[in-house]
Amino acid sequence: MRLTTHKTLALVTLAVIAAATAPVAATAQQTATQPAKTSAAPALFDFAAMDADKDGTITKAEADAFRAAQIAAMDTDKDGQISAAELAAHHIARASAQMQARAEFFAQHMIGELDSDSDGALSVAEAAAVEGRSGRMFDRIDADNDGAISQAEAEAAQAKMAERAAHRGGKGGHHGGRDGGFRGFW
Repeated sequence: MRLTTHKTLALVTLAVIAAATAPVAATAQQTATQPAKTSAAPALFDFAAMDADKDGTITKAEADAFRAAQIAAMDTDKDGQISAAELAAHHIARASAQMQARAEFFAQHMIGELDSDSDGALSVAEAAAVEGRSGRMFDRIDADNDGAISQAEAEAAQAKMAERAAHRGGKGGHHGGRDGGFRGFW
């Protein structure tokens, strides 16, 4: 069943607004060039791309023009319609850019935390130093201290982590925990 034009435009507008407030490829490039010991997360949107006149502010007209360009770009076959396939391709590309930016940020953050010789990379020995952290995580999950994690213990730990994430407002992640960061990474 085909959506009406108004419903389609509303859906596309929401998708574009979401895209405008998500990390983009330019953010991934910027994140990769940041110094290793940074705590700055990837930007929410590409401010420079939206600031068309480069005056340091984004006007409503600039935001509207950016949104219109994003909508037009989704219509890859230029038939005046945005098909489900075109919308899906747009979301896949956006999600890929977000994942790339987050992965690069996370990698740089890990190197900043664990690179004890400050050479900008992790040696096998530096990466292995995380084992102590994962050992502490194992010990926390192994509630009965029998040296093994049962399915019930794993599920209880996952529930506890979900509860903590909900308490923090849904902000999960692998950094900033009691163990100094990167819980469960290795």
